[in-house]
Amino acid sequence: DSTNNNNVSMFVVWKPAEFARDLLPRFFKHNNFSSFVRQLNTYGFKKTDPDRWEFRNDGFAKDRRDLLATITRRKAQAKGAVVVGADE
Repeated sequence: DSTNNNNVSMFVVWKPAEFARDLLPRFFKHNNFSSFVRQLNTYGFKKTDPDRWEFRNDGFAKDRRDLLATITRRKAQAKGAVVVGADE
């Protein structure tokens, strides 16, 4: 169970409806949970448990503020774009 891990690099949204209604508008210009999840994906967070809203990012670790700078927005790729040098 990842909740017992001392080097926690994840978080869980237990009540998505309340989270969207009460918390999102305080920090974002919207209260749309799906948009929040899309933004998490853009910054490299991965959903780790299919049965709950648990997200993980190695740059998001308890008591490791120094790692936060490693969380950056991914650049969007055009549809059908070929990534040169990806196998090198």
